[in-house]
Amino acid sequence: SSRLLSAHGACDHRWCPATYLQAALASCRVLHLRTEQYARGKVCNGLAGEVRLSEMPQLKAVFRESEAALEQMAAFTAGVEQRLNSCLRAGTIPDADLVDAIAVAKIRCIDVALERAHALRKEVGSYALMHATGFELVDMLLCCKFAEGDSRILQQKLTRDRLKALQKGGAAAALSGLLGEHRAEVFAAANLARKLQPAGRDVAKLAAAMDEHWREIYDLAEMIAERHIRTGPRAAFVEGPSVERLTPAATGFDADWKGKLGAPVA
Repeated sequence: SSRLLSAHGACDHRWCPATYLQAALASCRVLHLRTEQYARGKVCNGLAGEVRLSEMPQLKAVFRESEAALEQMAAFTAGVEQRLNSCLRAGTIPDADLVDAIAVAKIRCIDVALERAHALRKEVGSYALMHATGFELVDMLLCCKFAEGDSRILQQKLTRDRLKALQKGGAAAALSGLLGEHRAEVFAAANLARKLQPAGRDVAKLAAAMDEHWREIYDLAEMIAERHIRTGPRAAFVEGPSVERLTPAATGFDADWKGKLGAPVA
């Protein structure tokens, strides 16, 4: 089944405490810590005299909002990992809700890290262009977006499974959902299903309908992700709080590198 295949993909070596999801969140957090340290020492001209960059309201807001967003995703992802560990220990296949939560973690961890790094970059001027600031490593986050499960494909899967659940539940379940807490999501799913229904099982027509309504497909996936993040259990990673781990790349150049290629190994 698709759930078995999804669970297998979630349970392999790629999902572990050293996963790129946690690495992305930690990297973004350390980037903020380094930038905040720089901002505390950077003097700017203010209306009433000199002021530290760290005291600028827009930058303070970025630090505050980034901390909240990164903490939320770290707690959610740790909660997902904890649930998955229980399945691994028991030798059971994750249920549909957990499979969706894994997909949400893969999607949103990277998106949040990218969004918060970009928000920070916009407020610190030329510092974001300098070497050994951490900003030169931000492209790693973009690589994560396409690693081990493209985010767009995972979003399409979330929407597909939601539409299947809506169809399986029937009119009674849809009506009950419209009166419940997640009514906006149920309404969006029902509306999208109505737009895709004329295509039936014709693959060409379905592809055309999905292209036409691509925005609704991803909007529904966002609603599903928000629900999981809002209602999912929280936990904490074993590693503890983030610490400074960024190491600057080499800045020197060895002019004799060709000669050393043929030199004997010591």
